[in-house]
Amino acid sequence: MTELMEEIRREWCKQNLKDCSESDNISQCIMQMMVLKIQSIIKLCEGVPCPSYTPQPLFLDSSSIVSLLRCLYEEVFIFHNVFATERSCKEKTIILNLWKIKGLNNKILSENDLFEETETEEKKAFLNEYGSKIERTKMQVEQLKEEINALCAQMDITPKAIEQIQDNIKHQKRCIKGYEFIKDGSRIIAFKHIDFACSPEKVFGTKKLNPFYQLLSAHSHPSYMGITGFGTMYNNGGDIRLLKMVIRGICILSAIVITDFCKTVKNGQAINERIPQRIKDKLIAYTKVS
Repeated sequence: MTELMEEIRREWCKQNLKDCSESDNISQCIMQMMVLKIQSIIKLCEGVPCPSYTPQPLFLDSSSIVSLLRCLYEEVFIFHNVFATERSCKEKTIILNLWKIKGLNNKILSENDLFEETETEEKKAFLNEYGSKIERTKMQVEQLKEEINALCAQMDITPKAIEQIQDNIKHQKRCIKGYEFIKDGSRIIAFKHIDFACSPEKVFGTKKLNPFYQLLSAHSHPSYMGITGFGTMYNNGGDIRLLKMVIRGICILSAIVITDFCKTVKNGQAINERIPQRIKDKLIAYTKVS
């Protein structure tokens, strides 16, 4: 699955399309990031030595493996929600702009936080060096906001939904979210954000898998559950069961992204048509999770 993902991405890049969209370029970048994470997971699945043991046996570093799988899932959700969910052109632009604003605001906040508690002279030196860059970032955010407002004025949308979009623009929390337009026929009547905790329903198409993200988070965080889970992981074949879950998860997430990519990017359908039927059957089987 990983080889297929990278083969499709490279084949698309070889076309050297002059008129491809920014979204298409970001999409292939997300796929490349996924391939690298999967390769890291596979490497970890070979086992790592623990120096306190002599001779050194190999252990599955379960918490690191699950953390990488969680990051992989987050990339799949963002790609599916921001770039691959079927929407009108205006709706797609609004969602993309919100995603950009969140990232740019995080950059501004991080740079401000870095020097918030420092001495005045140090802060002045920083602002002299990076102040213009921060101002350009703020201007970029304002331009994205203006484009959202202009698009809303052209759409069949209720004042309540516009207010909800504005609330998401102003929201300064750093956590990335997905977004959804709620419609009555063709009219947009509401707009809501989607937390990662509720995102599996949107990716897999069933509420039954909503605990999936909480499970990944619980096992990758230094919480009581995460640490006790690590402590009992190696009893009664728990590490092997985890390994099987991770491999299945990779196959399913890869299939979703490959399908989304071929449906979304320019000339993606042409690449999809050249995929052998036996591989297409696997993609269909993996994406039908219930």
